[in-house]
Amino acid sequence: MQQKLLLNILVFTFCVALNAQDIHYTQWMHAPYQYNPASTGQFEGNHRFHFNHRNQWSSVTVPFLTFGAMVDSRTLLPVKGLHAMSSFLYDVTGDSKYTTIHFQLGVAYDIPLGLDSIFKWKIGMQTSVNQKRLSLLDLVFDDQFDGFLNNPSLGTNENLSRLSRSYFDIALGSEWAIKMSDKMNINFGLSLFNILKPQQGFYNDNAIILNPRYNIMAQADWKLDNKWILHPGILYSSQANYQSFNWGTLLSLDLSENIFFTQKLLLGGYIRSRDAGSLMVGYQYDAWKAMLSYDINYSDLVPASNYRGGLELALIYIIKNPTVRPLYKNCPDYL
Repeated sequence: MQQKLLLNILVFTFCVALNAQDIHYTQWMHAPYQYNPASTGQFEGNHRFHFNHRNQWSSVTVPFLTFGAMVDSRTLLPVKGLHAMSSFLYDVTGDSKYTTIHFQLGVAYDIPLGLDSIFKWKIGMQTSVNQKRLSLLDLVFDDQFDGFLNNPSLGTNENLSRLSRSYFDIALGSEWAIKMSDKMNINFGLSLFNILKPQQGFYNDNAIILNPRYNIMAQADWKLDNKWILHPGILYSSQANYQSFNWGTLLSLDLSENIFFTQKLLLGGYIRSRDAGSLMVGYQYDAWKAMLSYDINYSDLVPASNYRGGLELALIYIIKNPTVRPLYKNCPDYL
């Protein structure tokens, strides 16, 4: 009974820990709304749509499911250089059906640095309305043991003050882009989430907060030749006692037959230190880009996970600027 109890309240225990943690993606580079508000509008085109889905720990317990969607625009607002975004995040974990819902609205602004500058600087802000809730219906407690077996009709004697909590929060970010040469561009970003340190507990002691999360990230595009481009990236996140270091690279092969229709194959992998390694594969078909990744767990959870982690899908669609094709062709003169 004690082992069954521990398994069923494992997720609930994490939920009421004094240092609550944020949801995270393996493909952080394809979930800008979760890592840097300044990434809003950081694309070529008019409007961008992001969809993220993650299924984790199905080999260990009830699967942890995460779904996110974002739309951002470079042309929605009338101010030049001011971009807008909106996103939705839904996450449910474990037998307690611990559910997290985020609604986010944000803006980002390009700081003018002069037309001849090799630097680009952007700042961003996100506001969010959030809710967290749980259910005790599928959990098992000691007080429901009648001497022979578990009896769900018996009371749990749990005295939670609430089963849900709503709160408001703010995030800030900044991003710098540097054109090193015709073959290399580097992006560097800093961001801070949970600035208001919202209360997270389901008791009224107000001791459980969502600690601020600091992110430092760097990405590069290195053109090896006319077909191959290397996309290395690093993300460091810190939240109270929790730290995460992600590093790796993607390699893209340009399969485009002309400049008006882009096709690329992407392959690569990332490492999340002391936790998991990830293999990634994707394809870009003009305005569409799809990326699939799988985590190979090597943390202390290996005896239960058997090295299996999470499957994650990212889907991106960009409404581009109208393509301007030449009205005529220059043909060589033949003598």
